[in-house]
Amino acid sequence: MRVHVVIDESGFFLPAYLEHVARNLPDGLEITGVTVLRNSPSAPTIYSHMRSHLAAIGIPACLRLGSKAFKQLARELAGLAGLPVRSGSVFGAARNLDLPVRRVTEANGSETLRWIASGAPDLLLSSCSQVFRKDLLALPRIGSINRHSSLLPSYGGVFPMFQALIRGEERLGSTVHVMTPEIDSGVIVAQSSFLVTEEMTLYDCYERSYSDCGPLTVESLSKIRDLGSTNLDNADFGIQNDLERSYFGLPTEEDWVRFRQTNRRFC
Repeated sequence: MRVHVVIDESGFFLPAYLEHVARNLPDGLEITGVTVLRNSPSAPTIYSHMRSHLAAIGIPACLRLGSKAFKQLARELAGLAGLPVRSGSVFGAARNLDLPVRRVTEANGSETLRWIASGAPDLLLSSCSQVFRKDLLALPRIGSINRHSSLLPSYGGVFPMFQALIRGEERLGSTVHVMTPEIDSGVIVAQSSFLVTEEMTLYDCYERSYSDCGPLTVESLSKIRDLGSTNLDNADFGIQNDLERSYFGLPTEEDWVRFRQTNRRFC
């Protein structure tokens, strides 16, 4: 089975995620290409939203995030110099894994579609913030799957763990699901959860989620391979829960006030 990965460029968790999936692929699968998404500087993203809310995040948390970002940059520069270190970028991780890789700014752009189609993928694996339009969803032979940092169907959309924490959720988790035109609403392939402790920061929660998502994605790929299906739209992976469906966009000003009221550190 030929798998093409579409993934955001972020040094915080995604290089390690890609490395885990690539090094633990189930038998019979191969990653034939990696599309790394670098959002346009003018595009509204969760990162640009966070930069406009530094006061809510707090100076100590900003300094800690800055320190982590500096270490990632240092690893990336060390990798470019030929030193044997874990890459600080997704592009560098893909290159170190000897995977065909290309940087793009638009997942649904015509050049991106041609690049992905050239590898004749059976499956698309997504860990990105851009919405897949119908032409991209139609490219793979059997379908597309996405990893998401919440226990779907609850907390679909943007910054899900932030939204869960400000609403007092004590159990968070991760989901791999089939992608459909409706965002974060497809059949659940695999899911895992963890309890949030008082000392965990929002960063800690995301770190745990991405750490769990590596094995969860490998499990999902095994399930899909063993299913032997030619179409994932009607597949049944035996995952059911009674959680209420919800969806959120970027945090509102009221959401940031609620986050401060939780007394939980951002980082």
